[in-house]
Amino acid sequence: MLNMLIVEDNVRQCQQLTNFISSNFNNIKLYSYVYTGQETLNLLANPEIDFILLDLNLPDISGIDIINHLAQNNVFKYKNSITIVSGEINMISKIIHNDFVYSVIYKPIDFNILSTVLNNFIKEKNYNSTLKVIKEKINRELNILHYNPSHKGTVYLSEAILYLYLNGDTNDNLTKDIYPFLALKYKTSINNVKCNILHSSSLSFYECDSNKFLLYFKLQTLKRPNTKTIMFTILNKLTS
Repeated sequence: MLNMLIVEDNVRQCQQLTNFISSNFNNIKLYSYVYTGQETLNLLANPEIDFILLDLNLPDISGIDIINHLAQNNVFKYKNSITIVSGEINMISKIIHNDFVYSVIYKPIDFNILSTVLNNFIKEKNYNSTLKVIKEKINRELNILHYNPSHKGTVYLSEAILYLYLNGDTNDNLTKDIYPFLALKYKTSINNVKCNILHSSSLSFYECDSNKFLLYFKLQTLKRPNTKTIMFTILNKLTS
């Protein structure tokens, strides 16, 4: 369930938005609606708010000032979580590319567009929540093997396993497919990615308890498995 805040000084417009959302979205809860910028700032400290419909032309503090306040105070929770609902073209042009703005809906409101925006946000929110859970599981497995979470190689390895999880484990050519993806994402070389993963895995091998290591990889004799074996062993534990 997503909690929404509506910021709109036009009472009739606010009622239309409220009625539309309550009638069409059972996975969105109206947390509150407010008519002024100051009321908005007072509420935004609440961690329960997930999404904001924000008018820009408010009677006291403008919507632009509200967004700038969030940026200046590093309230990153609302990044990509504010949809502007306004007919003020000049004001919109000043804020449309801001990191806190998810989308813009021009007045008069097309409720089909609003519906699309909300559905897309819900899908992205659910995807990001799932992604967070998978990342936590991967890092938990790496922790079992005594990988150092601050080591670049551990970060690269975690990302590689996530890549395999999201794209299917049939694409297992590390040098051709996965290492180039990581190199591009982290703006480094393929060789640097490979070397860092190998180094991090070597440290893990010597830090981890021998019996735990043997059991984890189902080995008969103690030896460091190659990178592909490490990735797919952890991947299998995630999907089993």
